[in-house]
Amino acid sequence: MPDTVTRVVGRPTPHESARLHVTGQARYTDDLPLPPGSLHGWPVTSAHAHALIRVVDVSEASATPGVVTVLTREDVPGENNSGPLRHDEPLFLGAGDVATYHGQPVAWVLGTSVDAARQGASRVVVTY
Repeated sequence: MPDTVTRVVGRPTPHESARLHVTGQARYTDDLPLPPGSLHGWPVTSAHAHALIRVVDVSEASATPGVVTVLTREDVPGENNSGPLRHDEPLFLGAGDVATYHGQPVAWVLGTSVDAARQGASRVVVTY
């Protein structure tokens, strides 16, 4: 084997930010300031597995103070899918779809604050 492959075997390898992590000085995503006008998102997920979704009603969520929009299957142009090979992972479920697992995405509520988005998400009514 070339020396470049085996030179680290059995030896400690330094991590470039290890010192920052152990001293509490590392910066994480939540430490970064949000750009002005940023929105906060909160997911609405399926409460049931193997369940036919009959209706997704976002009217109450849309009327929630601080909610800017609610994204659903109807907002996805083109193919509503994120499965890279099998195309078996819809971005959002909608009326007529079957939730294959608990927690599968149905909608995303976008708001001016995390609290507004969370409150709006709690008002999305999914009928199974």
